[in-house]
Amino acid sequence: MRKLILVTVLLISMAVTLTAQAQARVHVNINLQPVWGPVGYDYVEYYYLPDYEIYYHVPSARFVFLDGGNWIFASTLPPRFGTINYYTCYKVVVNQPKAYLSFKTHKVKYASYKGGNHKQVVIRDSRDSKYFVIKDHPHYGQSKKSVVAPSVPAKVHHTSVREVYKPSPSGGSYKSSGGNKGGKHGKHK
Repeated sequence: MRKLILVTVLLISMAVTLTAQAQARVHVNINLQPVWGPVGYDYVEYYYLPDYEIYYHVPSARFVFLDGGNWIFASTLPPRFGTINYYTCYKVVVNQPKAYLSFKTHKVKYASYKGGNHKQVVIRDSRDSKYFVIKDHPHYGQSKKSVVAPSVPAKVHHTSVREVYKPSPSGGSYKSSGGNKGGKHGKHK
């Protein structure tokens, strides 16, 4: 009986400790967000741009768009998208893995944001010192209070390299059909 009580107490204390640690881990990627992103988010996985029906994956700094039924991941958009003013077009923050797989839902849910009728304050125009860690911010590095974010590797722009994700024959998840070999471009969230 004592062993059972001891084991139970031990398991409960481990569960409480793990829960506390999980709550203490806060995901923050302010330093990776582009200056054209909307203010108010300490963490962003994807921006969905309803006007263009494209995504921008913040951690990899790549656009995600449909081309012939396949999801393409690229550091730049092809010419067919024309010139986009990222500062004025509306961005919806979508914090879910592989957000593009919910495109049909997002297309309907955020259709009302098309047409430039909704305004957002962008990071570039914010005077909040937490954004001063973003390299392209006008006040980059000027805050005494801001904590310098961990350094990240410089963004490598491979305009000629794209990764294509085709629907699997079973209709389930998407799979790669070539593109980049190795490096950080092999991982997608």
